[in-house]
Amino acid sequence: MKNYRKNHVQPVLQSYDNAAFIASSQKATWPYHDFQWIPEAFPESIHHLDWGYGTWQLYRTWAIVKVMGKLPLHLFSAGELVDTIELCPLCSSPHANIQHILNSCMGTLDLYRKWWQSSCDSSLPAPSREWESLRMQLFADRVSPMCDDQDKGEARILYVGSCVRRVSAAVRRSTLSSDISTLISQAAASSSTL
Repeated sequence: MKNYRKNHVQPVLQSYDNAAFIASSQKATWPYHDFQWIPEAFPESIHHLDWGYGTWQLYRTWAIVKVMGKLPLHLFSAGELVDTIELCPLCSSPHANIQHILNSCMGTLDLYRKWWQSSCDSSLPAPSREWESLRMQLFADRVSPMCDDQDKGEARILYVGSCVRRVSAAVRRSTLSSDISTLISQAAASSSTL
């Protein structure tokens, strides 16, 4: 019976799962299937990495962005999982999404250059950021950060996570400033009625 399940039932179910995975990901605005053709189990080897809490948080950020193409501001206590921010808190561009943050925001250019030097050819100046190429460099490959080179895998995680963390910090600061301004205005209004 085990042999029948292994040789006949499991392949049919796996084929069904793969087809459903591809069909659902093709409908999304962020085509995950460009990076991952079939569902993949979480790699056991990743459990043995000696990362601290901060790096694991950046890995989680990278994984969410890879799968969903959204800004996980909630991981840094700066809001929710969002497609876009009305105004980029780093460069004031309207409608900032993950493509803007990773690809064209001047507020993350230093992080891009640092990533390029640590994971690509550091003897060359960092090229202009072209989205399709950058997106594939950052997210194509296995779920594991272990691509051909562990340092390159970790560098892309650090770049994506650091960009989202920087935007989240700026969102928190702007929210705090807005809240303080509101409190001052309310206090001024209530004192003028006295």
